[in-house]
Amino acid sequence: TITLYIMPLLYAALNFGWEGAAMTALWTAALTSPSMWIWHRSQFHWFTEVGQLAVTLPAGMLVAWRVDRETRIRLRAEDTSASLRLLNEVGEILSHTLEVEQQLPEVVRRLQIGLSLESVSLSLEPEPGGGDPALIETSPAPAAAEECHEQARLRSEIDVIDGRTLVVPLFGETGMLGSLRATAAANESLTDAQVELITTVAQQVRVAVENARLYR
Repeated sequence: TITLYIMPLLYAALNFGWEGAAMTALWTAALTSPSMWIWHRSQFHWFTEVGQLAVTLPAGMLVAWRVDRETRIRLRAEDTSASLRLLNEVGEILSHTLEVEQQLPEVVRRLQIGLSLESVSLSLEPEPGGGDPALIETSPAPAAAEECHEQARLRSEIDVIDGRTLVVPLFGETGMLGSLRATAAANESLTDAQVELITTVAQQVRVAVENARLYR
């Protein structure tokens, strides 16, 4: 009968992964203990039951380990696919026009939705020939965007503030073109993968804006 514990153990492993299998294994051992140490102590029956546990529990835990491993690989592949899709979308938007500034609101919106961010803002310096600075944002927080833009101008390097806000300065051959600010959702922090992806999108924007301005 102890061998039948493999059924709930495998069920827990397949549906709840490593933690579910571990908890079920503990319950299996606890439920088997009275049989081993109280009722079946004669004629080494307890030794047989220990042997059954020694086979049943590792089998279930092995399945749980494989399930967890495959789940991590699948999630990593999904994240990579989503990141590549976002980069392709941004590249597609920016590569089909020289009026890049008109497409930047869509880029900012795609970045926010694609990474489930609280807000994204893009500050652009005026063109050398004249014009006004531009601020493109997904939430009304101009004071924070302007403050981060000034910090980017002073520090001239990528900066992560409190683990939630990333500020990426956009420097071209002619100087600073602007900065991009991205803030994680409430009660969350930016992951290394998100920081890398946002930085890559910022560089795509920098190249597109610089090329358009050089052309004009």
